[in-house]
Amino acid sequence: MKRLYVFVAVFVVFAFLINRLMATAPKAAPPVSDVVRKAFERTAKEAREAVDQPKLKCLWEKPTRPRFKVTDKVWPEQFGQAHLCLWQDDKLAAMSYTIDDNGAPDHTWWIEQGKKYGFRATWFVISGRMASGGYWGTPAHWKKLKELGHDVQSHTVTHLHLETPGWDGINWEYAKSIELIEACLPGHKVLTLAYPGGKHTKMNSRVVAAKYFIAGRGTVGTLNSANKIDYFNINASGGIHVRQDEKGMWGNIRTLLDKSLYRGRQYRGWAVYLAHGVKAKQKEHLSSIFEYVKANRDKFWVGLFTDVVKYGQERDSASLKVTRVDDAEVRFTLTDGVDDKLFDFPLTIKVRVKDDWKAIGATQGGKAVKAKLITHEGGTFALVQAVPDRGEVTLKPILQSD
Repeated sequence: MKRLYVFVAVFVVFAFLINRLMATAPKAAPPVSDVVRKAFERTAKEAREAVDQPKLKCLWEKPTRPRFKVTDKVWPEQFGQAHLCLWQDDKLAAMSYTIDDNGAPDHTWWIEQGKKYGFRATWFVISGRMASGGYWGTPAHWKKLKELGHDVQSHTVTHLHLETPGWDGINWEYAKSIELIEACLPGHKVLTLAYPGGKHTKMNSRVVAAKYFIAGRGTVGTLNSANKIDYFNINASGGIHVRQDEKGMWGNIRTLLDKSLYRGRQYRGWAVYLAHGVKAKQKEHLSSIFEYVKANRDKFWVGLFTDVVKYGQERDSASLKVTRVDDAEVRFTLTDGVDDKLFDFPLTIKVRVKDDWKAIGATQGGKAVKAKLITHEGGTFALVQAVPDRGEVTLKPILQSD
């Protein structure tokens, strides 16, 4: 009998220990469904094949080093010298607002803020839902935004919802989204993509995206250094702010204007704000950003996402050459290394002119282009808007009668 008691006691202790071990042991991951597994296998195959397939002529590869040195504004010293400005109108830094996932109920608020603070925003839409109504919007919503100067670009067809009937791979997600948006907005051009997040985000592929788009926006929280923008994983965040303390300097847009902050890492860079649905607390947060940017509108270029992408890639691959300088005119050529059919945004060229030039005219390839005179520390300069590969640019003074 005594041995039986001992056996029972040992058995109870053993069972207790086994139960404890099973309770604390990591649970096995649930099996991946055949649908998801096959989808990942398919997109991996598409990405491998895309490596050797034609890409759009753009800067799609990740930079391994800074493309140039970031400096303060440059002011050419001699008459006829020209300089390619870092941002449009020689602004110190760039700012863009982007909204994901359609968010039709928030359109009115964004439109009001754009009018109040003087900006236009970019909507990255789930194109398979852009005519569904409700939160996802209707064609009328998107047409109104375009009429007001805002932009509509791709957030894929389904946001990588693999269970969607007819789901047909990552090439389809990207290419079909362009087709759907351009059908909804005749005459509109879809050129940029915001990669969908979520549990299937690893299906996204820059090499596949480069077959259809000139840039892809990610969701990394830091600001973009002007000289090392990864155009197929552009940083964006809803955590951008303007706080006066030293916390979270990685997302503080004050660092774009002040090189003494954050060791100058983000000085003269590009901030991309990423929004989804905007609730009361986020509206308050955004208002602080809007106010700061407006108060510094002489320093910020607030540009549409695709416009800033175009400017950046044209600038980063550009070649500027002054071809003639005399009392009557200054001439220069401007070329770049990206596709002229897709990249048509004017770059700002700063040219030192004579101080007695009180008005100017500018042409490119024989057609008039925008130009204006500014002064700095007693010198006179022209800011000329020229598109690369569109012909020689000529600057001439305009004689004014008394």
